[in-house]
Amino acid sequence: MGRYGIKNSTIHLTLIILMKAVLDFVYAFYVSEYFYFAGFNLEIDVTKLILSYVLVISLFFMMGMQGNTLTAFAINILMIFLYLPIVSLWALGDRSSVLIILVTFSIITIWYTSKCKLPAMHSSFQSEKVYLFLSWSGVALATLIVILKGGLGLVSFDFIDVYSKRDIFKSYSSTPFFAYIFIWVVKMLIPVLVAHYLLNKKLGVVLLLLSIQLLLFFISGNKEYVFYPLMAIFLSIVPYKSNVAVSTYLLKVLILFTCVVLMFVDDESKVIIVALYSRLFFSVALNHFEYISFFQNNEYVIWSNSIFKYLVSYPYQEPIPNLIGYGRWAESAESFANAGYVASGYMQLGTLAVFMYSIVIGLLLKISVRISMNVPNNIKFTVVGISVIQLINADLPSVILTHGFGIGLLILFMYRSADSTRKCNLLH
Repeated sequence: MGRYGIKNSTIHLTLIILMKAVLDFVYAFYVSEYFYFAGFNLEIDVTKLILSYVLVISLFFMMGMQGNTLTAFAINILMIFLYLPIVSLWALGDRSSVLIILVTFSIITIWYTSKCKLPAMHSSFQSEKVYLFLSWSGVALATLIVILKGGLGLVSFDFIDVYSKRDIFKSYSSTPFFAYIFIWVVKMLIPVLVAHYLLNKKLGVVLLLLSIQLLLFFISGNKEYVFYPLMAIFLSIVPYKSNVAVSTYLLKVLILFTCVVLMFVDDESKVIIVALYSRLFFSVALNHFEYISFFQNNEYVIWSNSIFKYLVSYPYQEPIPNLIGYGRWAESAESFANAGYVASGYMQLGTLAVFMYSIVIGLLLKISVRISMNVPNNIKFTVVGISVIQLINADLPSVILTHGFGIGLLILFMYRSADSTRKCNLLH
């Protein structure tokens, strides 16, 4: 295991297993009880439960993902927020093994593709100031348009009942140009700016950015917008050491938070927190299973809902997320059932598309490493971390074009070019 060391590898593996056990416990005793009506049934299959732990441990040793590299961090994010919830739901809900095969195969493919050799990427374009100018311009433009469209009238401070505002906000942001700018701002530009100014210890600017993000959250009603700046803050305060993976700290925080909630929070508040916990881990996992089940028996989309919409006829009357979600929530805002690149890839062209997506993601991770050689760790880990979270929740072309992965790569390229002598803690 090289310099990482057997001790730290053992600690990291132990934390992953503990995280898996925590997810199993929360699902079995809380999620399946509170949200059985939403499809979270409890049918424990002991054989699958044992196999789920075997799979997790096997992947850990197969890929050596305990190291503190950008690629290992990305794989760990996939493990924590995609793989662990899926294998837990597989074992505790007695679901089909098809998704388990696909997601296991996909993560292995991503890992080994990310190890390929790419030609050197050099540029003399000095552009960090340009990046800051463009980022602030995007933030100012998105905020100004929202306000001019009357967005302040949509402000709601109810963190729970936010769905009522979403349909109204969609009508405000129906213009394609504004929709792109707004999502880039809340999902990538503001979080990376937060990381940048934390690095430069400009806390006043950080507070301004967080205030803007909160305002856009209260207007749009999308809870995930709160998460991204928090991720940037977390990745800006954790220590970057060669022998301790960043994801180790993330696992510790998640496990500790869960234990504190279960032990000390009253039952009424616990329902709310379990709902958020379920949304973070199990809802997307459930959507993945339902996508796979649906497209095993129905026609593939073949990107007729995105990049091939002018070449291929779309075979359904409703958007796929609505078709999948109607079964649980009927025709309401909550029924929009997103799923990540594995399920969306299978939706497009079955196993072949999942394989294609996995190769592309592995190459994108490799490119991220190559163009971020002189980028401060908190910046590049924030870009990659947010991008991988998007991959867990959306189709790959949408993640690249709409959800900010493409913008994130441009940010890394600009930072890389700005100062090749910048001193930062490089861990590749």
